[in-house]
Amino acid sequence: MLIGQVYLLRRDFDNAILEGQRLVELDPNGAESHWYLGLALVFSGKPEEAIQSTEKAIRLCPFAPSHYYHILALSHWCLGRYDKAIEQGEIAVKLDPKNQLSVSILTMSYSSAGRMEEAKTQAANLLKISPKYCVGRPGEDRFKDPAYNEAFKKTLNKAGVPYCASP
Repeated sequence: MLIGQVYLLRRDFDNAILEGQRLVELDPNGAESHWYLGLALVFSGKPEEAIQSTEKAIRLCPFAPSHYYHILALSHWCLGRYDKAIEQGEIAVKLDPKNQLSVSILTMSYSSAGRMEEAKTQAANLLKISPKYCVGRPGEDRFKDPAYNEAFKKTLNKAGVPYCASP
């Protein structure tokens, strides 16, 4: 799984997916394998497939951790299904209220849905968890599709998360 994470950080999306598929082949009943494949798929621009893989991970792990739900929320967000993204994001934050990524995904889901009061509340929570959190750090873009990267930044900023200062 670590190799797959490195592929994602290097933006080598094809190999990240291949690594996820290899993990699932090696451990077809492993929830983490299916979760990782979902992670690779959503950042590679395949959110529908990511949902299938992540839902399978949740079925395999009845006490699934928050990061399973925030990948599911992110996948729905990518598809413009903001209500579903909010539903899954709320589960993620309930499971781990201090998970920065879960809170940021819930924040941008509320913001994208036009639920600005809730988005601003979550943005304030995010900044409480991580006071120096900002959007637009170099190397922060994780999606293959630049439109998702821009939407991620804009919706967080609209909710009150500041842009990073230029170096």
